[in-house]
Amino acid sequence: MFTLPGRPLPQPYEISEARHRKFYKDFKSYEDRLAYEHTLDAIVNLYGQWKKVPNFELQVRIVLLMFEARRLNPRCDLDIKFFEEA
Repeated sequence: MFTLPGRPLPQPYEISEARHRKFYKDFKSYEDRLAYEHTLDAIVNLYGQWKKVPNFELQVRIVLLMFEARRLNPRCDLDIKFFEEA
């Protein structure tokens, strides 16, 4: 097996820990992406309800979900207009 001069081979527990860290990182990324997608779905559903029957309570929930979406994905550029511009 190829090794770098002066560098010992990794121990089995080090390999196991590295695999565990990679798995945890991948799983966390998957959870965050899934939570972001669920948040966007909730925003769209609530916005559809709000368009049918404008309600301040729904509007507040939508804004809070938009903050959550931006927390989960800082690159989120979602912008919802609540009032028609004349």
